Amino acid sequence: MGRKFLVVLVLSLFSIFSSAAVPTNIDAQKWNELLNQVQLNGLSSSYPNGVYLSVSNIVPNDPTKDHQADYLSTVGFVDDNGNYNPRHVEAVSETWTLDAEGNWHVDQWIFLIGIEASIQKAYHREIVKTPSGMVTKLETIATTSEEENAKWSDLLEAWFRRMPLSYL
Repeated sequence: MGRKFLVVLVLSLFSIFSSAAVPTNIDAQKWNELLNQVQLNGLSSSYPNGVYLSVSNIVPNDPTKDHQADYLSTVGFVDDNGNYNPRHVEAVSETWTLDAEGNWHVDQWIFLIGIEASIQKAYHREIVKTPSGMVTKLETIATTSEEENAKWSDLLEAWFRRMPLSYL
C-alpha cells in the first residue's frame, strides 16, 4: 500500500468517523482512534458483503489451551478513487474452553455495530466442537438489551486498553 494512499485513507477516515454521533456513554475520541487503528493495521479480506479490515487478539495464542479470542473489523467498500468507505463494524468475542473429552465449548458473542458505536444487532451463541472439528451444538442464547450493552461495553473497553494496535 502506497504512502499517498495511506495519507488519503487516514484523512478520509478521520472525516467519516469524526462526523458520526457516538453515544454519550462511549468516549468518541477513543472510538475514532480505535477505528483509525483498525483501518491502518487490520488485515484486508474481501467478501461479497464488503471489504473487511480486521484485527484480532487471542490470549494465550495457543490453540491447544483454553483461550479468549476477540476480533474487530470495519466493513466497507473501496470506491473508484481507491478510498475505503467503512459502513459498519463487526466485533466477535469468543471464550474457548476444552473439556475432558477434548471437545471445545465456545461462548461466542457477535456484534454488528454502527459506525457511531451503537449496537445494531447482537447474537450470543454456545458452540461445541469435537476434536475433529465437527460442530455438535450450535445454540443461540436469548439475551436482553441490557446484557448486550454490558457485553459490548466490556469488549469495547478491552479494545481501548489494547491501543495502540500497531503490534498486529
